[in-house]
Amino acid sequence: MILLVPINPEVPQVLKPKVWPSLIMVGFILLSYLSTKDILKADNDYVESVETSLGSGNSSSQHLDAKAEHYLSLRPLLAVAPAKADWNFERLLKANFIHGSPTHLLLNSIGLFAGIRICTTFMPFLSTLLVFLVGGTLGLWSSVITSQQISDFIPHVGASAGLFALMGTYYIFNFRFRTQYFFWLPIRRGFVSLRTSWFFFVDVILLELILSAAQFFPSRVDSIDHVAHVVGFTCGIFLALFYRLVLRWPNFLQTRAEYVYWHFFIRGNLGSHQTKLQTWLGLLQINRYNDFLKRRLCHSLASQPQAPSDAELNNAFKFFAPTYVRLNTLPLNSAIKSILSANRHLPKRWLSRLPYDVFIRLAKALAENPKDHHVLYQFLNEFKKAQSNQKQLSASIDNLMNTLQSQEKKLTKEDNQKTG
Repeated sequence: MILLVPINPEVPQVLKPKVWPSLIMVGFILLSYLSTKDILKADNDYVESVETSLGSGNSSSQHLDAKAEHYLSLRPLLAVAPAKADWNFERLLKANFIHGSPTHLLLNSIGLFAGIRICTTFMPFLSTLLVFLVGGTLGLWSSVITSQQISDFIPHVGASAGLFALMGTYYIFNFRFRTQYFFWLPIRRGFVSLRTSWFFFVDVILLELILSAAQFFPSRVDSIDHVAHVVGFTCGIFLALFYRLVLRWPNFLQTRAEYVYWHFFIRGNLGSHQTKLQTWLGLLQINRYNDFLKRRLCHSLASQPQAPSDAELNNAFKFFAPTYVRLNTLPLNSAIKSILSANRHLPKRWLSRLPYDVFIRLAKALAENPKDHHVLYQFLNEFKKAQSNQKQLSASIDNLMNTLQSQEKKLTKEDNQKTG
């Protein structure tokens, strides 16, 4: 058995979502449940009395007769919740906060706590609340008018559609970035950061779109409102896209803190190369996990290696952690090649902390083109100096350099023989 629970987007501690918006929402739906508890009990008692008086003769049919429909049209819950034959938009809105049982309330409270919490990393609380309400209301409305059930007077309630709207919003904002998950295995547990996009198809296509097809039939396999889930999720996606379009949110920014910095200090002033370099460094000071900013920083270093000062160069390489280099070898390789070709030195502190496997990965990238071998030798020498206290490692680098020189001599000799 594997348990994988999303905790928050992979961002620095200071940018991690706060708890208070989630507590407000959970407290509100709890108060809503308490305020409708008497109506829910009266509705449950009424439905049981109707079933007793009518008997079980109609239980096998796909739709109740007119007498049963009339009795169900008088059920108390329809005063605050919508059904296919009796609904309005006020009750559709209220239905987002009504839950039929403590179990229903508990499950949606957990989901709402997580959904509100992670979405406030990207949007203010009121905007997140609006996504929940609009997505949830449209999801419930779509389910009310499209689903086929044994009666047209079965109420549709719950926050599930709004939760899926928050999920859709989260995927739009964090699809290209990583999410921190809590994982549990029988032998191990802990936290791991994985790409958010990996779970999109599991959450959406495999689970919801397939199951929702069953809801269009009266004898569907469960009572879960899959249509509301799918429509809510879709609404969340479009609301998030519209929000980003209105704000002109660049696709390489992850969090709201980065956007605020971009909006007030950068937008419209990104002209010179030096300004771009300082922009990427400033944004990475806010969110050091943003790999898209690091790629732009690599591009700036590769295009103008003489522009940054030594201090800026040292600051830039602080963001090129081993994990990033393993996943994005080529952008950093281009930057290193330009810097060394310009007769500049790589930060010694960064080289001293560079793992050997990452060093080999970069060296292989530099070795692919014979014209870059002079840069490769410089890279090897600088790494060797930075790792001078590692005698065994220095010997390995010497062997590597000797091997490369032997291969170059061999290739040169063969070329001379062919031309001769």
